[in-house]
Amino acid sequence: QFGRVRYRVVGYPPAPTYFQINEDTGSISTTSVPISSDSNTQYQLFVEAYDNGIPSLTDMDVVTITVNRNLQSPAFNPTTYSQTIDETQVLGETIVRVNATDPDGV
Repeated sequence: QFGRVRYRVVGYPPAPTYFQINEDTGSISTTSVPISSDSNTQYQLFVEAYDNGIPSLTDMDVVTITVNRNLQSPAFNPTTYSQTIDETQVLGETIVRVNATDPDGV
């Protein structure tokens, strides 16, 4: 039991607001709070590993998380669509298919 390593986030906001760590596995994930749209693209998360000894022994490391901001809007290609149909067009049948891509690739 003394050799069991657990993990916790220590340190300063805002990183702990957006990221959490599983105390048993050390897996870091996002919290339920959406990542702010402020200018930050990197967050430093201070992680402490500790054991169950008496006294508990610890080590700390800094995990840097880079957020890829979605800066570009999707764009239609082509930019204009036009289609002529008969008044007897079959109901529910596709008339035209539009297409857009996102330059961010997200």
